[in-house]
Amino acid sequence: MDSPFGRLDQTHKTRLIEKIPELAENVVLLVTDEDLRENDWRCLNKVQSKFLLEHDQVQKYSRIQEVG
Repeated sequence: MDSPFGRLDQTHKTRLIEKIPELAENVVLLVTDEDLRENDWRCLNKVQSKFLLEHDQVQKYSRIQEVG
């Protein structure tokens, strides 16, 4: 799901976050740091992996880094 939280208020965002584990066994979310804040991540307690996509504009490439 790409940017599922883009224009939701906090109430609707929380409700959606609570439903995500019911959507499928595996779900990939593409979000920005503004889409999901630290408190929102705590609600997604079944997250197994979290990755950060970093773009280097000088070298013209992107790097994927797993974060804890």
